[in-house]
Amino acid sequence: MSTACKATQAEHANILIWEYDCDTKSWLRVASLDCGHTLTVIQMAFSPDDKYLLSVSRDRTLCVWDMSDFSIYFKTDKKTSVHQRIIWACDWSLDSTYFVTVGRDKKCVLWSLGDKKPVCMQPLVLPNAGTAVAFMPLFKEDNIPIVIGMDNGQIVLVYFCPLQGKWSELYGVRQGHHRTVKRLRFQPQPQFGNETLLATCGTDHLVQLLRIKL
Repeated sequence: MSTACKATQAEHANILIWEYDCDTKSWLRVASLDCGHTLTVIQMAFSPDDKYLLSVSRDRTLCVWDMSDFSIYFKTDKKTSVHQRIIWACDWSLDSTYFVTVGRDKKCVLWSLGDKKPVCMQPLVLPNAGTAVAFMPLFKEDNIPIVIGMDNGQIVLVYFCPLQGKWSELYGVRQGHHRTVKRLRFQPQPQFGNETLLATCGTDHLVQLLRIKL
């Protein structure tokens, strides 16, 4: 488990890694991830293979941490980051090959873990700030589907084609929210044929469970 707190300076912007001790029935701190961010860590996500931890921050940067030795595997700074404002959300693809970030600057960026850089240098520009994001659980290498929630409550589906290096147009999901979308989460398993379930929540105090076609 990872935790972080509100921070206005680098010394407070560290991330704590915890593990549960079944013998003492308590949580033990195993590591402190330092020198990554300078302001509040907004969201974190472990890669599905548990090898990396992705963190995004109010300081407009992201970090990928190697969980084998708790070191920084990859980090952006204010000069190299594609995002120019707060990064609000992030997620991993199920094969841990890609990760995605969205932020207040209305950009959605798809990143390659192995290359340590964006898959496409031209980010997807959204009509509103992106506040939540999730990869669909199954996809083909030539068509990567991503669901994005925005600060106006709208939820959209978009595809990225690595072979062409292009984003598709945005497809609106009918059941959005009245206010900012805070989290999106797909059901890992099982899928129902060519459909899966997507849970959404927002600042309008609504929780939805949507059936999405793959």
